[in-house]
Amino acid sequence: MVYRDGVKARPLLAALLAVRRFAAEDVSARSVWFRNSVRGAAGLAVAVFIAQRSGLQHSFWVVLGTLSVLRSTALNTGRSVLSALAGTAAGIVVGAAILLAVGASDLVLWTLLPVAVLIAAYAPRAISFAVGQAAFTVVLVILFNIIQPVGWKVGLIRIEDVAIGFAVSLGVGLVFWPRGAATTLRETMATAYSRSADYVSVTARLLTGSGDRVDPERAEQAAAAAVHRLDDAFRQYLAERSAKRANPESAARLVTGAALAVTAIAAVNLMHFSQGWVQFGYRFSNDFAPFALILVALALQASRRRGIGYALIGVSMAVNLWGVIWGHLFGW
Repeated sequence: MVYRDGVKARPLLAALLAVRRFAAEDVSARSVWFRNSVRGAAGLAVAVFIAQRSGLQHSFWVVLGTLSVLRSTALNTGRSVLSALAGTAAGIVVGAAILLAVGASDLVLWTLLPVAVLIAAYAPRAISFAVGQAAFTVVLVILFNIIQPVGWKVGLIRIEDVAIGFAVSLGVGLVFWPRGAATTLRETMATAYSRSADYVSVTARLLTGSGDRVDPERAEQAAAAAVHRLDDAFRQYLAERSAKRANPESAARLVTGAALAVTAIAAVNLMHFSQGWVQFGYRFSNDFAPFALILVALALQASRRRGIGYALIGVSMAVNLWGVIWGHLFGW
């Protein structure tokens, strides 16, 4: 439920307003969501076109191969391609060894299938992406031989098809924003600081009686949208393996800027006495929370006792979860 000035908004209207706000914030070339969507759509379209025109025996593997290795940077896509090729080749070797050892025995293949599926589902996160691809290839070799005994050569067909998909992913990654979130992070950070400063300036003029009441609302919306794009870009930057460790001077500037942003925005927000109806937590803290998130991430990176930080993050998540459950339980 969404509440504003003591009035309960209808759920459908609130959902539509949230969708409109999300669309307005992310229909921009600076949004990582927009870039990832365009990159994924382009890769999928090219893969489907090649699969339909090539007449390959298992053309759907081209599409699966494209989606499995496409990443937010060209460098990470290339690394994923190499890992996937190595894993697929290893999976063919293991699958061939299994078929040579057990032959065409359906009973043994059915027994090995659940084990292979378990490893294929568990390996990508627990071990590595390459091991996951190898295990998935073994699953396919076993499954195809259960349906119709075709031997280990089905693995060769797979590696041919997925190699085409890998090439599509690599080409798309080189064409559409190959550097990933590094450039986007700089742009969105500058924009967030600028919009937040405008918001502080407009609100200060309003408090002194020299501003228009409509201006703070527009400035707040612009600042919130810029901060949300910064939050998304920062999260993706941390997720990219090519993200380098910041040097002390850059980290110091980042900490200083984020701390000033939190202080300035919080100082203005705390002057606003009306919080609407019943709520859990201080909702206006969302205006400066992304800048505080930067401080938390940098502090965890530099800390030797990260366990305490992770424990506090877990406690805060549990408290907020309790607040959500409490609100829904009482219909608030």
